[in-house]
Amino acid sequence: MNRKTAEYAGGGAALGALLGAAFGGGRGAGIGALAGVGGGALTQLLTHGKQVKVPAETILNFQLVQTLVLHP
Repeated sequence: MNRKTAEYAGGGAALGALLGAAFGGGRGAGIGALAGVGGGALTQLLTHGKQVKVPAETILNFQLVQTLVLHP
C-alpha cells in the first residue's frame, strides 16, 4: 500500500465511521469505517493515481446496489 492509497483508505474510514455513527451508533461506526476503508482504497485503485478534484460544496449522489436497513 502506498501513501496515496493509505490517505484514501484513511479518509474513507473516517467518513464512513462518522456517517455510521450518525445513523447507527457505535456498531454503525464500525461498519461504516470498514466500508469506508474498502471504498477509499478502491477509489484510489480505480483512478489509477489520477488526480480528482471535487470543488467544495459539490453535491455527490450515490446509488445503493441493494436495500440498506438501519436499526436504532
